[in-house]
Amino acid sequence: MGKRLADLGIALLAAIATGTLLCLALPLGEQSYLAWIMLIPLLLATREKGLLVGFLSGLAAIFWCAFLATTGVFYSFKHDAPAAWTYTACGIFAASFSLFFGIYAEGKNHERPVIWLGCLAVVLESLLLFQIPAHLALTQYRNWLMMLIASIGGVWMISFLVWSANIYLSREIKKRLPIALAIVAASFVTSKMHPFGHEAATGLTVGAAQITDGLDHELVAAHLDASQAKPAFVVWPEFAGMLFVFGDDTSKLKQISTKGAPLITSFRDTAQPLPHNVAAMFFHGQESNRYEKRKLFGSETKMHAPGNKPVEVPLVGQPGQVALNICYDSCFPAIIRESANQPEVRVVALPTIDPDSAHYFMAAMHAAYTPIRAAESGIAIVRADGNFGSMIVDERGGIVKEMSDKQGPMTAMIKGKRIWTLDRTFGDWFLYLSILFTLFHVATRLRDTQEAKRAHTAQPTGAT
Repeated sequence: MGKRLADLGIALLAAIATGTLLCLALPLGEQSYLAWIMLIPLLLATREKGLLVGFLSGLAAIFWCAFLATTGVFYSFKHDAPAAWTYTACGIFAASFSLFFGIYAEGKNHERPVIWLGCLAVVLESLLLFQIPAHLALTQYRNWLMMLIASIGGVWMISFLVWSANIYLSREIKKRLPIALAIVAASFVTSKMHPFGHEAATGLTVGAAQITDGLDHELVAAHLDASQAKPAFVVWPEFAGMLFVFGDDTSKLKQISTKGAPLITSFRDTAQPLPHNVAAMFFHGQESNRYEKRKLFGSETKMHAPGNKPVEVPLVGQPGQVALNICYDSCFPAIIRESANQPEVRVVALPTIDPDSAHYFMAAMHAAYTPIRAAESGIAIVRADGNFGSMIVDERGGIVKEMSDKQGPMTAMIKGKRIWTLDRTFGDWFLYLSILFTLFHVATRLRDTQEAKRAHTAQPTGAT
């Protein structure tokens, strides 16, 4: 009994250590180099402790991370808002995270091949596509080397590397301490390097306006301010168009577009039985084709009908097209990939609004997808949020310009060129490979177990 309690106490302390490191490594904490060692305390403490201890320890780590996030103790940006969304989002991620540690802690599973355990973690993360996707890869959204990896194997390959590195380093940790220190140091250096992510000398000027619950005149003023740089378009936050649209009358947005640059925003149409959340470009008093948001978030599924196809519209006075997506679409690699695969598309416009959460936690996590999606698809993305984290990201996943919690417009010049990526060409190939490898390993182990049982049964009585 005493040993059992001691094991539980050690597991709890390890969960606190891992949860703290995770909070520091994720967006807002911005210490991405810690991601390569953050799981080691929990991996060491849960070995052979059983499924229940492993699962509960994983839960404890995630909810400790959520608690720290709500306090904002490690964050530069402070924002007083409800903590409910932080706990909800972390709780959903805890499902896959805790299940991994439950499996890992059962029997001798911790001795299984590192590659198999890394693939298993990726497969478990993929299950969250049915709810709210979340990945340990989000810790690496500012690392140029990891964005290069994303262009090859997507968000899945980055997550695999983070999980696998932690598992590998946790084995014979004393012997591998120099390797761990080298990986952390290399990650620190690469996260501080910016070989890309700068404004282009020539190309396409684009803009975004970040206005929280703004009045109509504030949005117009921000738009006209951005228009002075003569951008190809300015992206407004999701639903910002609702201040100007009445029923299906978009004439006010058309009028604004005659005074400044083309604008892109979203609003609700009048479709029945449920309206769509639609985005469109307004230019020279005209409205483009409308894009219907494809991935609906939370209770939005009861408010809107989803769309079912990508939409791209011509750039005004420029060759090529801009693809339209909305907010939650960017959490799903296949959606942005479909937009980027349209042959004339040079950039993706992404109007966004995130749930109000303590210290902008939800907005920051969501914004971290933007560089990864850009790197995966080899195409620039302009993200305009209402609260936090509006970004202009280039085709390699480099953040050219961003707004933290400030209000107003920003503009920047990007190359506006598509680059070929393996991930855009072959889709989620690394995820599918992980699924196949996971199943193959399980099937092989089951076969070996059955053969061992048959051999034991066939052994003559009294044989040694």
